Parts: sequence; structure tokens; C-alpha cells
Amino acid sequence: MVIKSKRKFSLIGDDYYVKNRFQQNESLFKILRSEKTAIFFILVFILILSSFNMIGSLSILILEKNKDIGILASMGAELKLIKSIFITEGVLISLVGSISGLAIGFVILYLQQHYGLLQLGGGDGAFVISAYPVKIQLLDFVYVFLTVLAIGLVATVYPVMYLAKRIMKQ
Repeated sequence: MVIKSKRKFSLIGDDYYVKNRFQQNESLFKILRSEKTAIFFILVFILILSSFNMIGSLSILILEKNKDIGILASMGAELKLIKSIFITEGVLISLVGSISGLAIGFVILYLQQHYGLLQLGGGDGAFVISAYPVKIQLLDFVYVFLTVLAIGLVATVYPVMYLAKRIMKQ
């Protein structure tokens, strides 16, 4: 918000603008926001690549539990129940991973914010601050949590659908 002065000061003149720090460095803060978004998408890409590990582990689990699935089916368990068991396991893996990752991330951010673990170079006082600045924002944690759960759910559904096709063939 730019405030245009209505007062007349002899030293300043009739028209002057009062800007805060964000307005004075608007292009810098736009670049920082776009950098944050780009880093988020890079990390999402890494998360997608690592979700193949979860797909593989669930697929191996399904293959190892083939006899148990057969016993459940012979006892009268429907395909829907068997699928829900493996989907629940995949969602639990995603929940435990995301909550533990967010907790570790929070601890690291808290330590950086209060104790400055990561120092900026140039100990000769070239910078106004000595440590890399961070700010903990709840919305960032929510975005990461929802993204991890969404990718984990997709990574869970693929092997379970493969299981359903395989059981239908038998």
C-alpha cells in the first residue's frame, strides 16, 4: 500500500510516497516467492521418484502375502476388504513418513531460527545478519503434509489395483 502525502512539507515537497520494506524491494520479494515455489516443485519431483520405493515395497508385500490373501478369500473375505487392508497399510506408511519428516523439519527449522546452525559466510561483518534466516509457517507444513499424503495415496493405489486384477484372474 503506497501512501501519497496530502501534507505539504517545505523540505520534501508536495508529492512523496511512503513505502514499507516489501514495497521498496518488490521485485526481490517476487523472486524469493518464485524461488520458494520452484524448490517446492523440485522436492515434489524427488518425492514422486521416492514413491516408487513404496510401490515396490507394497508390491513385494502383496506377493509375500499371497497365501494369506488366499486364506482370507477362502474364509469369505471380499475383494473390497482385502484391498482396504493394503490401502490402509500404504496410507499408514505415508502418515508415519510425513509426520516424522515434518517433526524433523520443524526441529531443524526451530534450531536454525533460534541458534543459527547454518552461518552465512564472511565472518568479517559483511552481512547484517550472521545466520541464514528462516521462518516457520504453518501453511507450508500443511502443503507439504497434503502433498505427501496425496502422492502416498497414488503410490498405494497402483499396487492394490494390480492385486485386484491378479485376484480376479485366479
